[in-house]
Amino acid sequence: MNDVGKNIRRYREEKKLTQDALAERLHVTRQAVSNWETGKNQPDLEMLEAAAEALDLELTDLIYGKRQEYPRFQRKAVVWTIVLGTLTVLVLLDALFLAPRLLELRRQTFDPLPDAINALLARPLGYVAAGMLLPAALSLRRSVEPGKRARIVLRVLSVLLLILVVLSASYLLPLPFPRLERILVFFWRDSTGIRRRLVLSIFPFLAGLCLYPAWVRLKQTGEGMEAR
Repeated sequence: MNDVGKNIRRYREEKKLTQDALAERLHVTRQAVSNWETGKNQPDLEMLEAAAEALDLELTDLIYGKRQEYPRFQRKAVVWTIVLGTLTVLVLLDALFLAPRLLELRRQTFDPLPDAINALLARPLGYVAAGMLLPAALSLRRSVEPGKRARIVLRVLSVLLLILVVLSASYLLPLPFPRLERILVFFWRDSTGIRRRLVLSIFPFLAGLCLYPAWVRLKQTGEGMEAR
């Protein structure tokens, strides 16, 4: 019963009713409605039933709030899952068939550009897609949308990871970034190649995991939808 006042206010505002308008429907004073909404007083059961009827609600919805509902298999989620799944399959085919051919071509022609574009652009984009695919597939059945603060953190993290990937990739391409060399050399002057794989595979994958819940908004209905 502690949230009854908050529920009255929420559903009254959803119906675009003023306190005076609701008070008139219930044959009480505006002050009485204000006292309910601020928690100073609680309406009795008879008045709760009248308020629920006036707000076109079930009595349990007014007392406990509407149960959150998440529409499954939303069109946007289905489209995202299909597109990201396709990109993930393509990057797997790239790793199995295209990448070895480009590496062999590089050895034969001494032209590093095709292999570099594939390794530094196409493959990281595929890892981003693979990372996004996991929450996208999960969103077919349940909500993956974080709260407001968590969404901001995920957005910042995803952008930082992508910036790091782009800047690191630019180190191996003929782009004018001489001032970044001291920062990016950490990832590329690595005899084991672990740091290079980290920045071109793990970082894009993690960025994808953050991107989908942070930026893709799907439909939700009922209680639990905070004002955003």
